[in-house]
Amino acid sequence: MEAVTLSSRILAAAEQRNESWTADHIALCEIAAPPFGEGPRGEAFAARLQELGLLELTTDEVGNVYGRYPRSGSGPRLAVSAHLDTVFGPEVDCTVTRHGSRLRAPGISDDVAGLVLLLALAEHLGEAEVELPGELWLVATVGEENVGNLRGARKIAADGVQGRPLDGFITLDTATPGHIIRHGTHSHNFDVTLSGPGGHAWGDFGVVNPSLTVARIVAAVSGYALPTAPRTTINCGILEGGFAPNAIPQQARAHLNLRSESGQELGRLIEHASQAIAAEIATANAGRVHGPELGVQSEVSSRPGGETALESRLVRAAVATAEALGQPVAHPYSSTD
Repeated sequence: MEAVTLSSRILAAAEQRNESWTADHIALCEIAAPPFGEGPRGEAFAARLQELGLLELTTDEVGNVYGRYPRSGSGPRLAVSAHLDTVFGPEVDCTVTRHGSRLRAPGISDDVAGLVLLLALAEHLGEAEVELPGELWLVATVGEENVGNLRGARKIAADGVQGRPLDGFITLDTATPGHIIRHGTHSHNFDVTLSGPGGHAWGDFGVVNPSLTVARIVAAVSGYALPTAPRTTINCGILEGGFAPNAIPQQARAHLNLRSESGQELGRLIEHASQAIAAEIATANAGRVHGPELGVQSEVSSRPGGETALESRLVRAAVATAEALGQPVAHPYSSTD
């Protein structure tokens, strides 16, 4: 394999192209890519890959975008990826503003920065005419953020690329230089929606109250005694319901996100949360004076954790690269593709 080093020539070339990559960064960021709405950004990214000479450009049925580096050999198959989606809904303004050398906008870092790095990688390898012994695929995935439940990465893990498995997978999804994510955080989501007849806060008091019950569920789940180690977290990222202070809501919703470095500890937390949810719903139903029981709609999703060994070739290569750039190396836990 032809060696590509961080020579002064390459660094100088990167500096010369900084403004063009910044233009890509801004253009991609300003195309909204909410969960399940990544299509327009994916199309723009695919167009840039085509301009850079990548081959076999495809978009699969879930929305992942693929391109093969043209000077690829027949050896091991590697994918380098970044994700298209952001946590922000379609109503959020993604206009980029510049503050000196800093760009600010929703999603500018997570993960448009990763997408631009893929474009830079394609451009650098192409201009240097690097011949690779194996296949290199650049991939923009969908569904990395929470509600997407890794649907893009799960598709690749299940089916590979073009129906063939990969030998390696790298994702670019951290804003901190030197952070090499080799531990996948275990996570679990409870999305609970409760419904009732609603009514007047005074005149209909005694019917089930979805908002009060959801509030008690959140309080009960968050009462879990979190350990100092392994690091374990509880979050209620969505809490909604009702429309007027003197009206009993007909519906209320809470979305709970549970995470841990340990699958065993997360299992205990999931059991606690499941029991708390069931107990608070039963208490509310038993305490009603009149009217029907609570309607319950609950959706659960999980992301299994994992670990890439410190001595693996991928991790060793990443560590060596960070050290060559003078970056302090750390291996924090994270949840990503």
